[in-house]
Amino acid sequence: MRVALIVLFLLGSLSTQTVYAKKKNKKTTQDTLAVKKKEPEGMADYKKAIKDATTAKGLFTTHLNKDNKLYFELADSVFSRYYILANRIAETSNTHDFVSGQMATRPILIRFSKDNNKVYMHLVQKDNTVSPSDPIAVSFSRNFADPVLKAFKIAGKNGNNVLIDVTPFFGGNETSISPSSRTVPLPNCWADRNL
Repeated sequence: MRVALIVLFLLGSLSTQTVYAKKKNKKTTQDTLAVKKKEPEGMADYKKAIKDATTAKGLFTTHLNKDNKLYFELADSVFSRYYILANRIAETSNTHDFVSGQMATRPILIRFSKDNNKVYMHLVQKDNTVSPSDPIAVSFSRNFADPVLKAFKIAGKNGNNVLIDVTPFFGGNETSISPSSRTVPLPNCWADRNL
């Protein structure tokens, strides 16, 4: 009887260890799957923003989604270059101020920079320059930094590429690129009449 109890005890302890080992393996497998399924930060926002969008590849990859939001997808290489931003009048119903094809404003030189949350469009200071070997170069760079023209919140990330919503800048009345330098109220027809 004593031998039977020892055998039963050993069998019971072996089966407990086997069950415990199986449970541990299942948990480890589930943890591994959970890690594999986790998307990089910002990828879900990226996919949501460009879902059903019309994409055009060029200097910048652009996405126009079904809500008429315009997104720029900027690669890391974009942040080390200068760009000229110019605009022209596409068409007009009144040729008093502008004609079709005319540049609405002077072209501006821009560059981009970014941090973890935003992409910044800088207006490049090109009028004043100094040689990098000049002793005043350090002071000059602090006093003539490129001002931020516009800041764009990062809407999503695709690897090293960032996605920004530029709809308000290009689709709104952005003063830096608007052909109208100031807002002029419409004349009051009744007040202008000499009765």
